[in-house]
Amino acid sequence: MLLNSPQIPSNQAYAFAEDSRLRLLFDQWQAVRGNRQIPDRRDFDPLDMVPILPMLWLCDYHAKEDVFRFRLAGDRVREMHGRPVNGVPITDLVDDEAHKRTLHAILMRVIDGPLILFTDGYLYHCQNRYVRGRRLILPMTSGDGMGLIGVTSVDDSPAEIDPHLMNAPIIRELPLP
Repeated sequence: MLLNSPQIPSNQAYAFAEDSRLRLLFDQWQAVRGNRQIPDRRDFDPLDMVPILPMLWLCDYHAKEDVFRFRLAGDRVREMHGRPVNGVPITDLVDDEAHKRTLHAILMRVIDGPLILFTDGYLYHCQNRYVRGRRLILPMTSGDGMGLIGVTSVDDSPAEIDPHLMNAPIIRELPLP
């Protein structure tokens, strides 16, 4: 069942369908999962996702450490953070401790649900600038553990914006189709 299938609700809950980059990831995720609840990392073929590779990222969940670590990240993701992120805990990319805890809890819901996470708005503070865009995060198995595959689609380069004038991003947790 692909996103443009009539079986997917066409309402605001699935607003990520309007962004072709997020839709491409979702369609690939749907195609490779087949009749399983979620696909495995090894099922994805990068050649099927060439247009989004710069924005694509994968994280493995390390249960013993209770941490999500980047397995890989596209060039655009590395540029946004100003450094390589492979092997880095995803929570190390945010400064505020409360934000770290919230981020970890949200990512745990994605794999525990499992569920789809869609975020729209100012996504994160990066290199003293704010990044506006959309993000889609999907659960996957990763060998004998769990992981995440995501794409972050930004509208433009990071902007210097007064954080008091920004709205919080819209975060939607969606059931698996």
